[in-house]
Amino acid sequence: MLTKTALIGCLVSGSLGLPVAIPYAAGAAVAISVGPVELEVSRQRGLDVDLNVECLNSGCPLAALRIGAVETPSYRVAI
Repeated sequence: MLTKTALIGCLVSGSLGLPVAIPYAAGAAVAISVGPVELEVSRQRGLDVDLNVECLNSGCPLAALRIGAVETPSYRVAI
């Protein structure tokens, strides 16, 4: 029973990590934001944590995933 729960937990966490790991391995910048906090990982800049103050005063997505650098057009998925 415990093995089944651990296996399901590993599969779920692995599937959540794939949208971040695959573009990063290909060399693209990946940004994940939860509310006003944004975490961006890229090979050129490394790890960058940012707080979006505008999001505190207005509505913002609950969570978002952006693939591509901030300066370039990118693919963004928001909830």
